[in-house]
Amino acid sequence: MSGHAPLTLALLLLLTPTAPAAPATSSACGVPPYREFDFWLGDWDVFDVGGAATAVARAHITRILDGCVVHELYESSSGGLRGESYGIYDRTRSVWHQTWVTNRGRLLQIEGGRREDRVMFSGSYLPDDGKST
Repeated sequence: MSGHAPLTLALLLLLTPTAPAAPATSSACGVPPYREFDFWLGDWDVFDVGGAATAVARAHITRILDGCVVHELYESSSGGLRGESYGIYDRTRSVWHQTWVTNRGRLLQIEGGRREDRVMFSGSYLPDDGKST
């Protein structure tokens, strides 16, 4: 999004696994670094960082498109916010790209990946007021 100042996002979610998932993979995407986010696959309870002990949402993470794309289905516990994300490793630039879309008409595109013992993404978006952040 040219003309918009980048917004650095620190995506911190406390996740509790509820079931493991076995990914299906093609030979093209079955090797590192395409496998860096396999730890995320499965069903998760999502909690606010520093918030109450009650889950605020559920997330279902799978691999789709012959194992080349990490797909997330996010549904808030209150039934309001729903969203989906699609993540893929871009081998031409050696970076992970994730696109988020929601039932509220929001779009977020972020990039990054694993850096030592952390997962870090950054990106920019245009908030509802139309002013860049």
